[in-house]
Formats: sequence, C-alpha cells, structure tokens
Amino acid sequence: MNPRRVLAIALKDLKDVVRDVRILPLILATLIPALLFRADQTPVASVAYAAADETKLPDTLRQATRGIKLKFVKAEDASEVKSLVRRDKAVVGFATGAGFDAQLAAGQAPELVIVTREDSGFRASALVTALDATVRALAGQRPAATIRPEVIPSKETGPDRIFRELGVETFMRVAFTILLVLMVALSIVPTSVTEESERKTLDALLLAAARREVIAAKAMVGLVLTAVGVPVLAAVSGLKPAQPFAYFATCALLAVSMVGVGLLVGGLMKSQAALNAWSPFLVLPLSGTAFAAAFDLPALVRPVIQALPTSHAMRLASNFASGKQVFGGQALSLAVLAVWAVGAYVVLGLRLRTRET
Repeated sequence: MNPRRVLAIALKDLKDVVRDVRILPLILATLIPALLFRADQTPVASVAYAAADETKLPDTLRQATRGIKLKFVKAEDASEVKSLVRRDKAVVGFATGAGFDAQLAAGQAPELVIVTREDSGFRASALVTALDATVRALAGQRPAATIRPEVIPSKETGPDRIFRELGVETFMRVAFTILLVLMVALSIVPTSVTEESERKTLDALLLAAARREVIAAKAMVGLVLTAVGVPVLAAVSGLKPAQPFAYFATCALLAVSMVGVGLLVGGLMKSQAALNAWSPFLVLPLSGTAFAAAFDLPALVRPVIQALPTSHAMRLASNFASGKQVFGGQALSLAVLAVWAVGAYVVLGLRLRTRET
C-alpha cells in the first residue's frame, strides 16, 4: 500500500465534500437539535432579600438547596422585597434586621420576615422549608432526631430506569452523536463512491491504485469527518463524557464499521438518485435502534436490534458518557461492533475484486 496515493485520493475526496452544498444541511440536521439539550436543566429560583447588615443566611441557604439553582436579588428593605415577589421577580423573599446572625448565635429569636405569593408553586414551598432549616442551623440548634434513611431499590425497568440513571439530556446527546456518525458514513461517504461510479472515474482509480488503497482513502474521508464532527457535537451540546477516551473510541469503532457499510452501499448504487432514494431506508432504522436502546422491546424484534451495531454503540457510549454501568454486556457490544467493522470491509473488498474482474 502506497501512503502517498492513499493520501492524494483522500484529499481529493475531502475537497469534493467541502465544496458539496448538500453536506451542510446534513450536518446541521444533527447539530441544531443537539443545541436543545445544551441548557442546564437544573431548576432556577430567584430569591429577594434585604438585610440591615451582613448575614450568612443567603450562602447557607444556597448550600441547603443544591437541587435548585438560587439567584439572589438584594433589596433595600422589606417593602422592596414584597414588591419583587408581588411582581413575580422573585419566587420567595426574606428580610432580616440588624444583628440577625449575632442574635441567633446568642440563642435569641430575631424576627425573619418571609414573603411568598398565595399562588406560589413547589419551589417556594421548598425554599420556605429550607429557610426554616437554615435558620435552625445558624442558631446551632440540634436536630430533634437522628434520621437514618433507608432506600428501597426501585423495581422500575426500561426507559424509566435508563432516564433516571443516565438523564434524558445525556441520552439524547449520545443519540444525536450516533446519528451524526450515521449521516457521515451512510450519506456523505456513499455519495463520493456513487458519483465517481457515475463519472466512470472509480474504474480509473482502480487502475491507478490498488484495491486496498482505494478502500483506505475512501474510508479515511469518513473517519476524518467523524473525528471532527463528534467533538464539535459534544462541545455544541455541552456533553462532557466521564470517560472521554472510551467514549470517543466507541464512536470511532462505530464510524469504522459504518463507513465500511457506506462504501459498500455506494458501490452497489448505480446512480446518485438511487442512493438518495434508498439511503433513508438504511439511516432511519439504524438510528432508530440507537434510540430504542432505552426501551424494553418485544421478544420478536429484540434479536434483530441486538444484532445491529448502533444499539451496541449507544449502550457503550452511554456508559462511558455518564461514567455509570447503565447498560450491561459491554463485552458483547464490543464484539458486535468489531464483527461489523471486519465484515463490512471483507464484503467491500470482495465487491471491488468483482469489479476488477
């Protein structure tokens, strides 16, 4: 194999891809939906407060309510606190007098004005309860009892368990990453093969370069696009894998197998019109199996889904993205991806050998 020939063919194809106006919509089709899952999903609540002097109450309240992101709005006095809550600029408000913290530490009972709206929701109720506990903590009061929580394991299965352990945002970010790999491998890569076949330049390439060199060059294009697209998608969606090396290695292994399938599909299609007509019937089922990884599937279709590489890539990537063992059977998933990677290029090589003869 001549690396210079491989690189020359790959660079030519990359230039063609960059110039192709059809590529941008395909990439945006995965990047734009991923933006929807970038935002922090932690509930946010604004708290208005007025303090005659320095108090530790806001900082202590923030530590006591880690499940809610608090945004404090400082007011001049209690009347302004009431105005902010009345105008829905704050979910809840409180006001303290001079020497509030010192009086608490001395065992006194200073006045704490808490302002809520009559139609306040669960966040206001949670914050009022947290305020009471926070004041008790600042006063140094011992709890009335020692609470020992015992959590009974949940019996939930399927999407409820998956989404609880993994999170909907992480699941969707990983799913869109799998979709991006499929778009590159099964839409962009086959196009380069089909168009060369239509222009009769593929046969010329096989005369100028060895069969393995053509395969390597075409595969390099898809792998380069994936190597650029997957990190960009992770950055755009805000995904920070807990095990980045394993996560990106899983995406790379899926890309290797799917690029081989894409090259094979491109070689089988006689025209670009035929590729455009048939590629959705390949992309949609494969991407659907990635989303189906979270669901309990009927026994009739389960073996079919488990034989496809995208479902296993989704399972592995989800585990590595979250740092949790959400899905089991990692050895089986790796084996399925490896079989698809090897099998795709074996079949592709046989197909090209047939063209040569």
